[in-house]
Amino acid sequence: MVALIQRQLFFLFYVSMLFPKIQHFSIRLGHIFVFWRNFSPMLLRFPGKKRMATEFWNPSKETP
Repeated sequence: MVALIQRQLFFLFYVSMLFPKIQHFSIRLGHIFVFWRNFSPMLLRFPGKKRMATEFWNPSKETP
């Protein structure tokens, strides 16, 4: 998967030398991929932590 993305980005950068609009788009796309690679583990962990927090504290199990 990563190799496929790298090949696509390489192609976009190669074509971008010919077309300036594509260059701007490919740079932005590269930034999006870098952002997603850096923050996706954190985003994937968040739902698990939220689920644990809601399971840990349940108002119906509270004693009066």
